Amino acid sequence: MRIENKFFRKIILPVIIEIRFLASNINYVKVILDLIATKIRLMATNKIDLECTNKSINVKRKKAIIVTFGSVYSAKLESLLAIGLRKRGWDILVLMPHRGLVLKLYFKCFGFNKFIYRNEIVLEKNEISKYKKYQQDIANIKLSFDIVKKWQFEGISIG
Repeated sequence: MRIENKFFRKIILPVIIEIRFLASNINYVKVILDLIATKIRLMATNKIDLECTNKSINVKRKKAIIVTFGSVYSAKLESLLAIGLRKRGWDILVLMPHRGLVLKLYFKCFGFNKFIYRNEIVLEKNEISKYKKYQQDIANIKLSFDIVKKWQFEGISIG
């Protein structure tokens, strides 16, 4: 009974929710069809290593957080860029704006399965003021591509 409940919540319920949207939005149908076509092309070409090597995050390996812009097209591009990092031994986490199923499916299509959701991150007041100060410091820097590539926050490369 417990396995059936988990299957319903994890598999069936999200599909039912998505079908509800499909009925009212033809553009959404186009996105789903594109997702299916993308998965088929990736499976057929076999040129991209889609094996997910980061099922559990290894503390000793380098980590990259892919901050998605939240569109289908950016998810495809970000996935291709992240594959290069994964092939070089990095663990990949995807920072998404929310638990949107379609974007998550695109990233899973490319073999990524570790997600962080921006709308679920809760900061303490002291953390907020610390990050606002850091944000102001960045705003006062003269930006160039080389400077942005070298950005670090608390010893972590963010550029």
